[in-house]
Amino acid sequence: MSHSYASRTASIRIPTQSQLGSPLLRLPLELQLMIYGFCLTMPTQIVDPGIPSHLSPCNETDGHQNPALPMLLVCEETYHAVHAAARCLYTNNSFHFTTIANLDSFLGHLPPHHSALLAHISISLDGILGWHPNQTDEWLQYLADDLAGGSKTTWSRVLDSLKTRTPNLKSLMLTLDRDGLISQLALDNRVMCVAQAMVKRVRGLGLEECVVVCPVAELRILWKGLEDQFHFDFEI
Repeated sequence: MSHSYASRTASIRIPTQSQLGSPLLRLPLELQLMIYGFCLTMPTQIVDPGIPSHLSPCNETDGHQNPALPMLLVCEETYHAVHAAARCLYTNNSFHFTTIANLDSFLGHLPPHHSALLAHISISLDGILGWHPNQTDEWLQYLADDLAGGSKTTWSRVLDSLKTRTPNLKSLMLTLDRDGLISQLALDNRVMCVAQAMVKRVRGLGLEECVVVCPVAELRILWKGLEDQFHFDFEI
């Protein structure tokens, strides 16, 4: 995903014009940073940042990708000030990813010092099934093998990497049944294996809060084993 938020931000040319006469720039730096912080904090989740809308199942990504870019282009002073306030962009906002691959791409483009600031992430873990409705059995077997450590590909690798790539992650929301497929397959033993593997990996992340969207009672029982570690909520 070469058109990521991080890569595009990094490629912006620093403005050379100066606006020292601006009322904003005459404020103390502390107040400037507070204002930039408010501007960088989105009222809703940032969905699939850096992913073109035609490649994302969510049609609301436009306008949520680069909230800081207009301010970066005003003048040299705001460029540097906004970068100084970048912590707000990553710590105050919640980032939602419709696939695990989109999360992996985003983290891959972010500088480590920025990914380390991420505090709130939401992932739809059923997207891989939903996008292959005619190959559900094959994909379920792949997912079970992957999360069990057999292939160590995208799902298990990305979930395991969150501990080092996002060391300050506080909350994680997992949507297990966006397309209703987990409910349909609830009696399949491989679904239980997948859920158990997810529990094991999430347990080691040191989260403060985890929210799981899952209507299957048997799977909720597995996830409730994490309540001793952090605040845990279910949404049906």
